[in-house]
Amino acid sequence: MEGVRGGLAKNRDFQLNYAARAVRVAKGVASGLNVGLVLCAKVSINTSATFEMVIVLVSRLRQMSFAEYSYCEKRAVVSQIRLFSSESEQTALIRGFIAQQVQIGRRVEILEAGCGSSWLIDLGGINYSLTGVDLDAVALSKRVNVTKDLDEGIHADLRKVDLGDRQFDVVYNSFVLEHISGAEIVLDRLVSWLRPSGVLIILIPDPGSAYGFVTKMTPHWFHVFFYRFLLGKVDAGKPGHAPYRTFYDPVVSRGGILDYCAEHGLTVEAEFGDGYWKPGTGFAKIIVGFSKWAIKILSGGRLSDRHTYLLYVIRRGSLER
Repeated sequence: MEGVRGGLAKNRDFQLNYAARAVRVAKGVASGLNVGLVLCAKVSINTSATFEMVIVLVSRLRQMSFAEYSYCEKRAVVSQIRLFSSESEQTALIRGFIAQQVQIGRRVEILEAGCGSSWLIDLGGINYSLTGVDLDAVALSKRVNVTKDLDEGIHADLRKVDLGDRQFDVVYNSFVLEHISGAEIVLDRLVSWLRPSGVLIILIPDPGSAYGFVTKMTPHWFHVFFYRFLLGKVDAGKPGHAPYRTFYDPVVSRGGILDYCAEHGLTVEAEFGDGYWKPGTGFAKIIVGFSKWAIKILSGGRLSDRHTYLLYVIRRGSLER
């Protein structure tokens, strides 16, 4: 009985603390809504749809705070994650794992699964070949005809593309899985395209972060609005330009990736979150930062405002060659 009483007391304390935090945040949220409504009016976005979206978000945050509190406390997956301090640190880690795949007498073969319009990793000094696959014909055309950094470009859906018996030393998949309905099927295919001892490098937005949670719960038009008017990307939503529609299958999460690796005998060599990415500039940057903090508070601390996305380096098989 003492344990039960202690649990109830803990839950009551949690609810009271949540209520106090919510009251402190309310004025700031109201101010933010006023700014948002002015912006919505200027760009002809349906304000009733905006209110409906906000209501859904707040309701879901409240449900998370109470219903998922005990569950999250028991999950090791919510433990603190290591964060990159800079983009250069992140790039150096990725380059290091790719360099490990170098073998005398042949190039490192890399598959960029969902290659988009740019490749951001400097691999100068490494002998490699880069194959890109993407469903967006406009973005792929830019890679092939403008950037010209692909050895081969393939216009195809990752769920259906036929690569025959080809295997790669590295499969790189950056901010793609969240846009796929049936992401676990694609993850199976990414692993199958790895040579033994090959590495799969994945980046996904974390739905356990404040930013990722909002991305998961809000409609596509809101993502386009955010990119255009807060990030200043005027072509956002047009062919060849992010954002793309999101689905967030269960595997596209920290717990989902770790469970998948455990079930398939894969080794997680590295797991990091970004600790440096602060989207927006000027006043927009302040709005985004405040919103992330407010969502963390309203979630009872369940959602992190310290990072936005996750990076995994996953190895298939043994390091022995």
